[in-house]
Amino acid sequence: MFDSKYQKRGNFLLETINIMNNRAITKKFSAHCKSRRDATQYTINLLAGKWKLNILISLDESPKHFMELQRSVSGIGPKMLSQELRILEENELVDRTVLDTSPVSVKYELTAYGETLRGLIMGLQEWGFKHQDRVKRSFNQLSILEKVS
Repeated sequence: MFDSKYQKRGNFLLETINIMNNRAITKKFSAHCKSRRDATQYTINLLAGKWKLNILISLDESPKHFMELQRSVSGIGPKMLSQELRILEENELVDRTVLDTSPVSVKYELTAYGETLRGLIMGLQEWGFKHQDRVKRSFNQLSILEKVS
């Protein structure tokens, strides 16, 4: 009786400690997951939009003047390109250099920080290439459904 009483208390304490450890681990894991989700969301927000990735991809090939960049990003107008470049510059992904020429010209290029996106962009390109047929089918089905609605 004496042994079983303390044994039960010991088991209870061990179970309590295990539950507390599991909660602490779960809480730590949840915080880690939330942190990773937040980081992912920040990245998506940074690169969101129709044009930013195309601009970054073009600048990854080589630095470009404004008109050269506009020609390389099919369909973008000068006002939208200026706006997107300003955002990319504010986020330190693109560097803008005013050249001392007549007339004045501006050159854009990726910063070292912008170049850190290269792996991510290449990963998106690889995934897109690998799954492009499936993605196209999904978009086609979506546009058919939108026309019916």
